[in-house]
Amino acid sequence: MYSYAENSQGLGYLVRTTDRQTEACEDSVQIVLSGRAWVAAFGGGPKRRVKQPQTDGGFTLLDVLISITVIGVLISMMLPTLSKVRETTHKVVCSGHIRELLLASEHYARDYKSMLPGSVYAPKVLDASFQPQRMQTVRLEGVTPGWDGLGVLWFGNYGVSVSSYYCPAHTGEHRMTRYLAAFMIDGTTEIVSNYHLRALPQGTNMIDRFGPSTAFVADGLSSQTDFSHKFGSNVGRLDWSVNWYSDPSGRFAKELPSSIVDIQARQRVQDAWNLLDLPGGGLSPGGR
Repeated sequence: MYSYAENSQGLGYLVRTTDRQTEACEDSVQIVLSGRAWVAAFGGGPKRRVKQPQTDGGFTLLDVLISITVIGVLISMMLPTLSKVRETTHKVVCSGHIRELLLASEHYARDYKSMLPGSVYAPKVLDASFQPQRMQTVRLEGVTPGWDGLGVLWFGNYGVSVSSYYCPAHTGEHRMTRYLAAFMIDGTTEIVSNYHLRALPQGTNMIDRFGPSTAFVADGLSSQTDFSHKFGSNVGRLDWSVNWYSDPSGRFAKELPSSIVDIQARQRVQDAWNLLDLPGGGLSPGGR
């Protein structure tokens, strides 16, 4: 009986086994084979496991780059639409705020014999104190109680809220977060809103003195940075309607003062109100 064995050099050979002992075959019948040859010829011996290629099922770098490119294209296509949707939303909300101020002004006029809210910046005599560019101020600095212009509607509890005074499209310095705390306390801090009350000189600010289409409240006109919308303004009129004054070229906004201390600020604001009074001049229903 023969069995397989290996020497110290890794060479395989056959050994003959008897009942009493095992003798190495050293004569011509000894068969010496390498381990690999033996396995190939006779089988047996150590077996090697062959690895199969495996896939982890993840994304390749190319997959990721293609996905990013597609997402980028989709976003670039959607941005103009999203921008228009946001602007339309701002116009609608802004229109609602002006409508609230108009409704409160109507109730105020009923309580004060048809007199509309006035201001220290719109005195009876049109002298240097007549400053229509400052009519966004709703509370005067250093004065108690100091509520002025549209601010009397808040002070008189005519159903307006703090948000009624601020346009969501405004990106200038007069944002609601800046003045929120000041509304809640009886202080002397100046408060400026985003909406502009028309400067009607005291004694003439009676409803029956003006036509129903007269522009009365609008988006901020004090300066170019106070103008909240890019392409127009919501306008509240004395028939208590709100319309959108379209300004697609941006020319209306460019004609506003650069600041309230602009030497031409008074005249520029007056000219802006006169444009808003024009029948059909760029007008469309409010918030559309």
